[in-house]
Amino acid sequence: MSPPARCRALPRWVAVGVLLSWVTAATAAEVVLSATADAMAREMAPTTNYGTSGGLAASGSAAVNGAGQARGRAETILRFEAGPAVAAFDAAYGSGDWTVTSILLEITEIAEPGNPLFARGAGDFSIRWTSGDLWSEGPGSPQAPTTGVGDEVTWNTLTALIGSSSLAPLGNFSRLGVDGVRFLPLTPAAELLADIGAGSDVSLLASPLTDGLGMTFYSRSGAGAASAPKLIIRAVPEPCTAGLIALGLFLARGNRSRSTRVSNGRLNPPRSRASRD
Repeated sequence: MSPPARCRALPRWVAVGVLLSWVTAATAAEVVLSATADAMAREMAPTTNYGTSGGLAASGSAAVNGAGQARGRAETILRFEAGPAVAAFDAAYGSGDWTVTSILLEITEIAEPGNPLFARGAGDFSIRWTSGDLWSEGPGSPQAPTTGVGDEVTWNTLTALIGSSSLAPLGNFSRLGVDGVRFLPLTPAAELLADIGAGSDVSLLASPLTDGLGMTFYSRSGAGAASAPKLIIRAVPEPCTAGLIALGLFLARGNRSRSTRVSNGRLNPPRSRASRD
């Protein structure tokens, strides 16, 4: 190909590249998964279950409530089912022909919880992935706590579960002390992506990093579905899939251009014998 020909061809390939980028962004899909289970556990009540509590907590060892009473350390575990996300992405792009680009944990913070069981205080907390999926919420609540049975979440059962499970850090965050929705961007750790890709359960652990932290947010049993914890997963087609889409659009655009040139008289079809006489 001569240099001028290469120069003439270049804009077309640039256009294809730009189109590929545009198609990948435009075809990104998002799936919102609501928690299928969640529960908090308190060190000061090691055998007590709070599985149906309207609030979830991550608080430090020195945490106190609004009245200055010690509440102690608390952690929360959440579970999401990734199967619906896999089904949605497979339907959009083909089986396995997609890549997760971002994962957000949505929670609704409660700045001043009314129940004195919950602590208040500035500080930081972590979100970690855990391989420990074999746990259940249990029937207890702050108003009517129960003694945990079997795999129901208590401080003792949660500590044992974490001790026998793998963990992967997904991010550290701060309590804002303001009522409202929070979107926590999670690091796409390999373990988390593997769970999502397999359509299996995803368990996340919220733990305090600051002794005085008192972080409270709504559970799935709390103020309704809108305030329940959610996992927001965004994915795009694999480059090959996106490339085929882009190529199809590029070729379709070329066909339209040729049709336009014919209709404008710049490329005329042969005249019939009758028209030449």
